[in-house]
Amino acid sequence: MRRAVLGLAVLVVLSGCTTPFDADSGGDGVETVTPASVPSGFDGPPGVDHQRDVLDPVALVAAHERALDNGSAAVRFEARRWQVANRSYGFQSRGEPISSEERLATETVVRTGEPTVFSRYTNDSVGYTYGTWSNGTHTVEFADVPEGIARTVSPSSSRPDEPLDLARTSTLGVWFNNSQVQAIDRTETAKGVRYRVRATSDDRGLLGSSAERTHNGVTNGTLVATIRPDGLVTDLRLEFTLLTRAGNFRTAYRYSVTTDVETLPRPSWVERTLARGNTSLDS
Repeated sequence: MRRAVLGLAVLVVLSGCTTPFDADSGGDGVETVTPASVPSGFDGPPGVDHQRDVLDPVALVAAHERALDNGSAAVRFEARRWQVANRSYGFQSRGEPISSEERLATETVVRTGEPTVFSRYTNDSVGYTYGTWSNGTHTVEFADVPEGIARTVSPSSSRPDEPLDLARTSTLGVWFNNSQVQAIDRTETAKGVRYRVRATSDDRGLLGSSAERTHNGVTNGTLVATIRPDGLVTDLRLEFTLLTRAGNFRTAYRYSVTTDVETLPRPSWVERTLARGNTSLDS
């Protein structure tokens, strides 16, 4: 199976929002951690040296991808952006946020075993939702766009084409590579040993694309990631202030992984499509 299914990152331009992520909210899947004794010798995940607070993004991301390939998992990605200050430097470059309203994009991929898979991407700033659901006998695809709604169902004895491209996984590497590690702690959780990486950044390299790096800047960036001993990044939170000609926008990303998933989601649009058959851009 292709690792791309579960390598997530969304390169989106968002704007607006009124509240940041609640880093300590209950019931959001974040593991409670307590300090653990440090054993003699190095036992960190691939690319992670917690004794020297050193991180190798290439080795870590490769280990993360391998861990995702080894079983069922659900991956969720969320991006928020909200305006914190106005600026006026004349023209606005392509892709700059222009609204002070909250913007939110979410993406979810679930794999429970061959060949079942579910994925959904929603961007409320432009009004798009795309979904794919496959149970090994049929594949259902759904699109809700400004022009209307389209649903298709087709026989499928194998996993459908991957909805995400390989470059999305590399975004984790971009974030780690453009942050400066402040501390790496070994902790004990109810699920076993975890490694907590804390980093900061004022590097516009966090933005990824050359167009965004050319026209925009970054300040006050913080990154916190929780990593299993095998290198799986189970939770990552990145926040920074995006500096643009249109204004300053607080930006927050959340990436989380749950493994050993047994149930495939069955959204309402799956039931409607199976009952009605194919439709094209109906309202």
